[in-house]
Amino acid sequence: MKSFESLLNAHPSSTILSYSKRNPDGSQGPWRPLDLEFYYSNAKGCSLPEEAPEDIRQMWETAQHLLVYSYFEYSFVSAAELHCAVVVEAVLRNECADQIVEYSRKRIEKGKSERDPGFSELLGFFKKKTREVLTNQEAQFLYERLDALRELRNSFAHAERRTLYPPGQSLMIRTSEWLGAYYRKELKSFVQKWMKYSDERNRELREVVERARRESTT
Repeated sequence: MKSFESLLNAHPSSTILSYSKRNPDGSQGPWRPLDLEFYYSNAKGCSLPEEAPEDIRQMWETAQHLLVYSYFEYSFVSAAELHCAVVVEAVLRNECADQIVEYSRKRIEKGKSERDPGFSELLGFFKKKTREVLTNQEAQFLYERLDALRELRNSFAHAERRTLYPPGQSLMIRTSEWLGAYYRKELKSFVQKWMKYSDERNRELREVVERARRESTT
């Protein structure tokens, strides 16, 4: 544990990388190590819209604050992203309340003990719900990415992984984007843009691999 005197000192891992701001005239500003302002602006940029329920926004703010304070204790990055998964699970439970009731009813009818559905089952419920606005392909694309979040949550909870991402915090950024789109009722256009971006990135990676393969044979 850090000493009391060093509590407000930046963690060494938090300042390894550098960033640069644009000047008012559009030119590139000076490069400087990541600082508290960078961490705060990154976290604030992950905010959920007003359309999201207040209890969900409050839960999400806990993840944002963990992200900010990871400047002082880098392991808080993983804690923030773990809480990100907790928020997503809460969203799924809110949005799939009717399916959860039906799930419990069927278990009781079959003589099974009553229990809440797990993350995997909630994802299945949510996938069916999103089919109201998404095509099969779009719903499957979103499902696969949310399932990846579930797997990361499990790997962290089971002590298989401790640091999920470097200071980009891309998991929280992307999660806040799709949650925002969902609550603003813009999920379809967002998923379509996400799919297009993913296709472009995959094509670029294939081209890099193919170019490297050709160069290795010449």
